[in-house]
Amino acid sequence: MSSKINSALIWGILIGLLGAILGIVAFVNDDDALGGIGTVLGVVGVGLVGSSWKGRAGACAAVGMLLVLLAVYLPSLGAEATVKALFGESDAGAADQADAVALARWVLVVVGGVLIIWPGRKLVVEAGLIMVAVLAIFGTVGAFVQLADRLRTKDETEPAKANAARGFGIPSAKVQTVAGELAADSCVKVVLVRAIDNDTADEGNALTYEQHTYTARLPTKLKEGKPASTVLIELDEEDQSPEEKPQSPEDFATDLTASKTAYLLACRT
Repeated sequence: MSSKINSALIWGILIGLLGAILGIVAFVNDDDALGGIGTVLGVVGVGLVGSSWKGRAGACAAVGMLLVLLAVYLPSLGAEATVKALFGESDAGAADQADAVALARWVLVVVGGVLIIWPGRKLVVEAGLIMVAVLAIFGTVGAFVQLADRLRTKDETEPAKANAARGFGIPSAKVQTVAGELAADSCVKVVLVRAIDNDTADEGNALTYEQHTYTARLPTKLKEGKPASTVLIELDEEDQSPEEKPQSPEDFATDLTASKTAYLLACRT
């Protein structure tokens, strides 16, 4: 009996470690298929470890605990991407993904709870204590990681307000997706693109585009992606090009009003 228990324990640990490694690789590479395989191996490994503890009751309790813990940490494991892949790229919106993830979490909690309370009912107290201990350990580690990251990161100072005479707001509808985060109080290039109908003698009107570039300061941090609200900028008094030509607020206001699209780019250093 002892050899069987040791064998189940060893195989459970090995299979569980393999599942954990596959899960980490899948999370890093955003591979849904590999993540599914890792999850299955993890459940099998945990079940074997539990069976070496208290037989069938231990296996059920262990698997139930794993499912409940998986439900707790599901949003942090890339669940939205998995749900989006299941729905299809064009069909899954943010609300659909959130609802599907919430449903998946409740299903995991119910199934895990049934396994603990019914087949593993002899170990309900032990299972509850183990889950609390695991959650406390993960919570403590997460708090230490956040604290260390905060201590390593310099506090952001409150940026100075933009000069009212040279401050402008660019409507979010005009601003294109920002490729990377732009820091507060940083230099940005504002590229305003205007559509023009040039009259041609032979072919009628031909739609063309022209651009005007201005150098400005960004008073507040701008996150990567499409801005959700008006972007505030402060126009520099002089362009940072070798010509150092002055930038007129009146010209900028005219170009901004007539522009179809605005791009915000980090200044080259």
